[in-house]
Amino acid sequence: MKKREGDVPREEPPLSYWFCFVSSIDRRNDISLVKELLFWSQIYHLEDSRVHILIPGLTQREYSSWRIIFDVADVPTLVLTDEEARPNKYVKFSPTVLSEEFLGEGYGRLRDTMDSLHNLLSGGNLRQVKQKVLIQKLENGLSKGWNEVKDLISIHIS
Repeated sequence: MKKREGDVPREEPPLSYWFCFVSSIDRRNDISLVKELLFWSQIYHLEDSRVHILIPGLTQREYSSWRIIFDVADVPTLVLTDEEARPNKYVKFSPTVLSEEFLGEGYGRLRDTMDSLHNLLSGGNLRQVKQKVLIQKLENGLSKGWNEVKDLISIHIS
């Protein structure tokens, strides 16, 4: 098809969608997590990722809706999916995985972890990357054994 002058180029949909549930923006850990997520998105993946920060009170309706969809019980929780509208496939990281014990002080390893997961999505879908995500990246990158990690991450693929 021939491109006409004035045609707007079609934007590719993002590879990854990240939903971060935090309790407030007054807690040091929540602020550190939000800052790291937004920095990663804005600096490294502005065009091919979307980060949604969900805070009760500030984004209450959206927060409640997404919390039900992803079955989020505790915060902070981070959810990764490759679909934005009512996703039925996602990877959910519990508050324990998002702690400094796993990700280092100031969430030092979070950016590397997000990059790795985002790049894995570019080569396939969540179904294809779940094995690598859980075993390779989390065991090696977070220096935790499979038995320590498996109960902290849930994968929902219908």
